[in-house]
Amino acid sequence: MSPIRNRMRRSTSLRNERPSVRARGWTARILTDHGALDPHGRDPRQRLALTGHRGVHVGCRTIEATAMKLFYLQGSCALAPHIALEHAGLVYEAVRVDRGKQAEASYLRINPLGRVPALATASHGTITEVPAVLMYIAEAATDCSLIPSVGTAARYDALRWMAYLSSTVHPALGRLWRAERFAVDAIALPAVQHAAAAELASDFAHIERRLEDRQWLTGDQLSVADFYLFVFGRLGLRLAPSTREFPNFHRHTLAIARLPAAQRAMSQQGIALEGPQSGPG
Repeated sequence: MSPIRNRMRRSTSLRNERPSVRARGWTARILTDHGALDPHGRDPRQRLALTGHRGVHVGCRTIEATAMKLFYLQGSCALAPHIALEHAGLVYEAVRVDRGKQAEASYLRINPLGRVPALATASHGTITEVPAVLMYIAEAATDCSLIPSVGTAARYDALRWMAYLSSTVHPALGRLWRAERFAVDAIALPAVQHAAAAELASDFAHIERRLEDRQWLTGDQLSVADFYLFVFGRLGLRLAPSTREFPNFHRHTLAIARLPAAQRAMSQQGIALEGPQSGPG
């Protein structure tokens, strides 16, 4: 087997698998709901596309010598580590978890909380929660500078922003789109959603001010915190007010969307920048 094939990245799913086939020189598992394969080993109803090589960022050394597994929901916050893995050129396998399946036993064995992302590693077990997963990827890709150096103010700034996105922005989206989880009485749902929308508008304004005089969250250096912010810049396109109404924030969103790593990760997940008109995904 060629060295490139040894480093291939696969995209799979927690669902029924069909037998291995040869496609474009790879041995790949084609994952379908049902139906026959076409002459090229594809199914027109196939819900996951075969992906190609490992990430292609230039020559990052890594402390993780074996392939990792990233478990993700389509268009979720797991998009951030997906982009980071692509950008760093690390060896990994992307495994899609269907919405609503996170509570099934097969996934609870991976993450008992039933959440994504989960990053299975050979050296550090399974890592969960976006900031922790992003930090692991940044520190694994030792030459990529995806997190500012230890002891610098910029490093703590990146950590602060990831914590803010995880503890403030993300929960507000949850209250907006899953209000029934936060109110026992249906009559209270509009109030929960209204409060969440107001919180998000305030958060977007805060992010807008931050990016007024800088390209990336910590200044001139792209970091994993920017990949995390992109998740909300993208999801925010379908909100009112939209992240388009915050020009600095939207500029940042478009800058990440233009990165080849982001384009590959979104292609693998089967999503576009715009996404659905409302809700997650």
